[in-house]
Amino acid sequence: MKKLLCVVISMIFAVTCFCSCKDEEEIDLQYEVPVETMFEALDSRDSDSFLRCFATPVLSVYEKSADYDENLALTIYKKLCETAGTPDIVVNHKVNSKRELSQSEINELIGDGLEPRHNIKKAFEMKVRVIIFSVADKNVTYSQEMTLYVGKLSGNWYVCQSPVMEWNLIKDVKG
Repeated sequence: MKKLLCVVISMIFAVTCFCSCKDEEEIDLQYEVPVETMFEALDSRDSDSFLRCFATPVLSVYEKSADYDENLALTIYKKLCETAGTPDIVVNHKVNSKRELSQSEINELIGDGLEPRHNIKKAFEMKVRVIIFSVADKNVTYSQEMTLYVGKLSGNWYVCQSPVMEWNLIKDVKG
């Protein structure tokens, strides 16, 4: 009877540990959500959703700048279509690498328009490959490597850089 009780308790403990590890992993990946949402919003030309991916203090600076465009996702989408030489594209991305930033690197992010009062405790640098292709001809693709920074502000993850990004897509050569 004691052996059976020990086995049951061990199984319950193992299941509990396994389930809690899975929850922790899901929580840890939440920093990818604003990047996913940003590219989905860009692909659907949804400027409101696109801009909501960025930290509020960064957006406040952007909204006061000469570069402000309330239809930014649509503007970027049109520029990408022009680069690809087609009226309709699909915007996709792949995260190639990610690393957690040190506190000194987070302080540099704060220097880019975020104030110390925003108290960013965690942030990540993500190397992303942006891939676009024509809806009419999926064999022709353009891509670009991009570095994005995400940080946790007020319990939520945001992209912590200006929404005005440099776009230098290069036609991919297949062979």
